Amino acid sequence: MKKITQSFIITIYSMIFPLSVYAAKAGQGRGEGFRSDIIVTLGAMTITCLAVTFLMGYFMPKNRKLLFIWHKRMAIATVALAACHALMVMILT
Repeated sequence: MKKITQSFIITIYSMIFPLSVYAAKAGQGRGEGFRSDIIVTLGAMTITCLAVTFLMGYFMPKNRKLLFIWHKRMAIATVALAACHALMVMILT
């Protein structure tokens, strides 16, 4: 279980950080500079929250009561971050 979790987290972070570096260097149309940094950061936070929510659901049979409460909270936070990220992308780019 630990190896699966570690490999999942490493995979997520290996996808997030190169994308943020490329977006910051290249710029994306009108969203260059500070605005694109905000969009990339919100996207990275959304993917991280999604990964944490997934892992809480995956490990739920071990500690059902506590993890279910936090799983719901993380799901709400993930949806809120995704909505902010999508809104920023539509408005700023």
